[in-house]
Parts: sequence; C-alpha cells; structure tokens
Amino acid sequence: MRKLSLRLAQIFTGTEAEQKLVSMGLNPDSIRVAAIRGHIAGSNINQFDAKTASGTKRWLETLKHFRQLHCEVNPKQWVAESVEGLERLTNWENSITIITKSGDANTGNPDKSPKTKNPNGESVTKLINSNYEQLLLPGVINDLIANNNPNEITTYVNLYCHKKGKIYIEISKPVFLNKDGMAQEWIERIILDPIDVSEYQDSGKHNEWKGYTGNIVINITRK
Repeated sequence: MRKLSLRLAQIFTGTEAEQKLVSMGLNPDSIRVAAIRGHIAGSNINQFDAKTASGTKRWLETLKHFRQLHCEVNPKQWVAESVEGLERLTNWENSITIITKSGDANTGNPDKSPKTKNPNGESVTKLINSNYEQLLLPGVINDLIANNNPNEITTYVNLYCHKKGKIYIEISKPVFLNKDGMAQEWIERIILDPIDVSEYQDSGKHNEWKGYTGNIVINITRK
C-alpha cells in the first residue's frame, strides 16, 4: 500500500515496500538480519556496562551487518565508506547513500512522523539539506551527483526502533531537521513489517535465538 501522509511523505508498506527496496538495490532480508543482530548485541549487557552501552552496541552491530551483507552480496554496487567522519553505505550507480540511525517511538508507524533519536552533526545536516535542495533544483543537483560529489547525493536513513518486544525499521528520505537537530520531516518512507523478537527470547520453540551470538542464516543470492 502507498499513500500520502499529512506531512506529504510518500509511504510504502507491505509488499510495495519490499519491491521499492529491491528497486534501490537493497535486500529486505539483509536489513532485517542487521536489525536482529543489533538487537542481540544491545541486549547482551549487564550491570557493569556503561549506561550507553546498549544503544551503542545496537547501533554498531546494526550498521556493521547492514553494510556487510549488502557489500558482500553485491560488491560492485555497494561500498561501505566513511565521509567526513560519517559512516554510510553508498550505491553510486543509483546515486544514493544510507546512514544508520536509531529512531523514536514513531519509527515504523505510517500514521505518525518519526524523528532520529539523537541530534545530527554537520555531516548529516549537509546531506539532509542536499535532499531538500534536490526538490528545488533537481537539474543542478543531478549534475553534481553525476560527478560523485560526496555531499550531493540522495540520502536515506536506515531508521530503527526497539520497543515492546518488536523491532521497527524503515528506510526513509529526510528533508528537514527540527530545531533540536533531529531529522523529523520526510519526503519518502519505506516501512518494513515489524519484527517480533519477544518470541525468540521467551518461546522454547525458538530457544536457539535466546542469547544468540552466532550467524543468522537467510539465503541471499549474489547478483
């Protein structure tokens, strides 16, 4: 299903969301696996960890596997890179780059506009401003994109949120920051169905997921 929200974001859900991701060169299963690995890492803490350990581990593992799974399966299309201190996954062929961020409780909810959980730095601000400029000056910006200008490329956010035993994920295109520096206005949102992780933790049927630290296996075919 696709609709236009009150904030004018084009929203993709269900099968249409998965088809949209595939058209961008992304694998929905790889996105899910990365989120699950992040969840496992963020849950593997104790009283001796720092207060920020859960969120940091979750972000690091989500980012790592999101990039690794795409780059290993399709290395000619995707590249993991660090530009101006910003970790991203870039597809120059399709002129898109994706940064990974934790989102608030509205993440994955097509009826509410989410925002990034933490303020964004200067590098992210440049990319989001470029998204907005593309709406106003598409011809000029497309010329810059064609020359692989690292700050003139369409930017998406791999936005994830863990709440009430579920992981909510969307790959969305921001165009504005709020006064606190969080991305909150989106022109496109590609929302995957929530992942229920509580069953993996609590059900004897899925005990292999409890405290799991090994490989998550989903068949992905190299292009």
